[in-house]
Amino acid sequence: MAFMVLFTQFSLMILPSQLLQSFKSSRGFGWLVCLVVFSLSGFAQDCADPSACNYNPDYVPAEYSFVTEVVSSDIGQLIGTQGTVDLTGYSTTRVYFQSSNPNDFVTSVSGDEITPIAINTTTDFYQAVLGAAVPNGIQPLLFSVYPELAYDSWVTIGIESTPDTQVGEANVSTIQSDAQPWVTAFDPGAGAPGGNILIDDPVGGAWFVLNGDANGFPDDDGRVLLGQFTTSGTLSGNLRVQLFPAGDNLNFILFDGPISDGGGGDGEAEGCLYLETYYLDEDGDGYGTVAEEFCGPPGEGYAEVGGDCNDNSAIAFPDNPIDLVGDGIDGDCDGAETCYRDTDNDGYRSADTTDFIGSPFNIDCSEFGEAYVYQPIDCDDVNPDLTMADEEGNCIDLSAADDGCSDALACNYDPLAAADELNCDFISCQGCGDPGACNYDPEAVILNSELCEFTTCAGCQDAAATNYEPASTISDGDLCVYSGLLAIAPLDIQFNDDNGSVGLYTNDVYAMLPPEAIQLNAVIGVKGSNIELRVSPWDQVYHSPSCGGWTPAEMGTISVEVDGVTYTNDDCFNDSWFTIGGSALDGPNLIATGFDPTTLDGAASFDSEDLAMDGDTLSWSLADGVGGVPSNHCAELEGRPGCQNAVRIARFTMPIGQPFAMQAGLTYTVLDGTERTVTGSEVTSDTDGEVLSDSGGGGEAEDPEEYGEDGEGGQIFGCRELGACNYDATATADGEPCDYVSCVGCIYPAATNYDEMLTVGDASCLFEGCTDSDYLEYSALANVSDEDQCVTLLVSGCTDADYLEFDELANVADAAACLTLIVEGCIYPDASNFNSVANRDDGSCNFEGCTDEAYLEYSAIADQDDGSCVTLLVVGCTDPDFLEFDEAANVTNLDACITSIVPGCTYSDATNFSSDANADNGTCTFAGGPSSSCPFDVAGAPDAGGPDGQVGAADLLAFLTAFGESCD
Repeated sequence: MAFMVLFTQFSLMILPSQLLQSFKSSRGFGWLVCLVVFSLSGFAQDCADPSACNYNPDYVPAEYSFVTEVVSSDIGQLIGTQGTVDLTGYSTTRVYFQSSNPNDFVTSVSGDEITPIAINTTTDFYQAVLGAAVPNGIQPLLFSVYPELAYDSWVTIGIESTPDTQVGEANVSTIQSDAQPWVTAFDPGAGAPGGNILIDDPVGGAWFVLNGDANGFPDDDGRVLLGQFTTSGTLSGNLRVQLFPAGDNLNFILFDGPISDGGGGDGEAEGCLYLETYYLDEDGDGYGTVAEEFCGPPGEGYAEVGGDCNDNSAIAFPDNPIDLVGDGIDGDCDGAETCYRDTDNDGYRSADTTDFIGSPFNIDCSEFGEAYVYQPIDCDDVNPDLTMADEEGNCIDLSAADDGCSDALACNYDPLAAADELNCDFISCQGCGDPGACNYDPEAVILNSELCEFTTCAGCQDAAATNYEPASTISDGDLCVYSGLLAIAPLDIQFNDDNGSVGLYTNDVYAMLPPEAIQLNAVIGVKGSNIELRVSPWDQVYHSPSCGGWTPAEMGTISVEVDGVTYTNDDCFNDSWFTIGGSALDGPNLIATGFDPTTLDGAASFDSEDLAMDGDTLSWSLADGVGGVPSNHCAELEGRPGCQNAVRIARFTMPIGQPFAMQAGLTYTVLDGTERTVTGSEVTSDTDGEVLSDSGGGGEAEDPEEYGEDGEGGQIFGCRELGACNYDATATADGEPCDYVSCVGCIYPAATNYDEMLTVGDASCLFEGCTDSDYLEYSALANVSDEDQCVTLLVSGCTDADYLEFDELANVADAAACLTLIVEGCIYPDASNFNSVANRDDGSCNFEGCTDEAYLEYSAIADQDDGSCVTLLVVGCTDPDFLEFDEAANVTNLDACITSIVPGCTYSDATNFSSDANADNGTCTFAGGPSSSCPFDVAGAPDAGGPDGQVGAADLLAFLTAFGESCD
């Protein structure tokens, strides 16, 4: 910190108003003051918080400092009376002077050639059309119709709107020199962008209030507001404040220092750092392993999230939607890796890319019978001696190839082999030599471009696409899909009805939407267009007779209590229905178009092409705009790309063995509010099970005496029981005993104990999933707990936007939490139509104010005159560059500005007198140097000890210290 003391002499000669009016002319005054100048250089950030890890017990906060605070970030679009003002990317920062003494008084911010000040941005400052360089005329009541006015840029001393004179506040005044009009540069007017503030010329400039004005004292936080700045750039600069310690204007202080872009202020004890937990992230995938605590962000090599199962691979992290088969890496950290088959364990894998094996205990592909994706394709996966084929496709016997090969181009070339030994292998060392291929082999000796393939690792690399695949290494834009996709998730296996055991399977159908989609509005088909809606075969869709309804919300009661016993209707879970985001017994209200919900169960078909005329619509849509919000359904859809933004649209139950197909168009809303309608995609169920029993219950064997026991009479003996493992559809008579055991087991591919050789399902399937009902990902189907799938804790709260207690974070509705129904109306007590019952403003308020446009106080929003019309509009020349400039004018009349000011020396006794000048600019020089020729030139540079030959900012600071003094 540096400071110095300056003493000068002064005797007050004129009134303060005369001084301010003629500031740029010569005046005379002098007085005795004590000046202390502080500089902020030398201060450093430190921490006075004992709980921080960089606490310094010896640190003493600065007595004075500048504080910057960002009050609005990325403001966005503002819609008001003047149209739309786009402040996207703009932030509003306020600059304060901080004092530890509550009775200090801030009188001015000033600068000149000796101590320049600046407020800079890397772009420009936003200036509202109704704003100004100071906030003297800002009326907060206008913010509702002119919202952009709240973000106007201005300088001030303590006020942010029209001063409250009843508490002693006063307007903020500004002064600028002709050579450096900083006020005009900062606020050009008419809403034009503002430039930087720079005051560094010999005359200088300032903004100030007079001693005793209430807005110069610190607020309860010890701060005095110095300015508000809205910009899309970076704020910087430095200021100099004149303050009277404890209000004593005879010992004023000049404090200067830099400002920053909302960093908390220089010189404050704001540099505290606290221990935070981060995780060592060696592969840079955003997930770490070992937890460590740091005093502030540790930088590269650490992540904010833990749980990485393989920190040596960036393609392995929890819930990774892409887990590459056969790469030996547990890509999604679920504890399992799926591998290719190598039945004979000879190092060559099966060519069938769908023949995967794996178990929950595999973490690589090194066990017997497993192979990696990069292992070569086996010619014969049963005989370990047959691994590769010759040019004709015949397997080469490696046992014979061991006899030797004399061809130097062969993979098994042996220089000691005899010339006639031609058991040569030209296959095993062949490989793809293109580094851009999916199967590039850097170890290949014989390069064969025909072996290269570019499809298995290709995928959509656009993160905005529905099917974005971050693990793909080859970008194929043709694969990207930006519309909705349909996907099927299997649910139940079978259930019982009143007629006995019936074999059914149930699927939920989901619409997967692009990342920018925020609401699914309708599932739709239009006859004669490429947007088709159909479900086939519709006559095979199961409709519950006891728990029916075309939407889940209309299904009825799932359970009843009789004499203390609860009876559950399980049939409700297997009913078929349409929805947009609903689930069993719960869903939004829907509108049916093109079909009658009351006769839907008995309809022969459901197809938009069956409508009467081209252009007719078949659809179900949201009735009141509520629902259809996409969410994460990756647990149900097994991590398929796009599952993070999915909406359930239907549930269909079908007889086992009967596949179904669905085609649907989708109408959804995206982030910018526009609506899209896309064709969607077609999905087909892949079940190939059979019904568990004949609805007839089976029958007795035919009379052997009538047809013969040995098949005489044309009989075919066999098992004729539907659902039996050895059921023979061609049998006409009972023969061998029916087998109900050998083919029974888990037949659902999603189960961990799925057996593809079985044909009849039972209840033995093991489904991994979240079994904790406290989580949103809870799956009623799961019977094996996978804690990693339990991610989103249930948040109970009010989900009804019609109540004040509405909680956007709630994902489980709690009707008891919705207490206060929203009542819209005028909630401002100072409005004439204030509604004491209303709890949310609807913009209907009527306000009293000046309704006469002939007055400066005229309010565009006032509809009732309250007598506040005080200041009549005064039309005149408001341009200070003309001699006709009228300080009393508050409305500009350009015709009144006639004579342009010609600055120069107007004193005839000066050595540089100019006869053309009509406005003195303080440049006059007189024989003998600076003297009483400028009566008001009483101060110069702090170390000059007296006048400097011109009236400038330094003389204003001297005047402010004497304002209010009594003079003899």
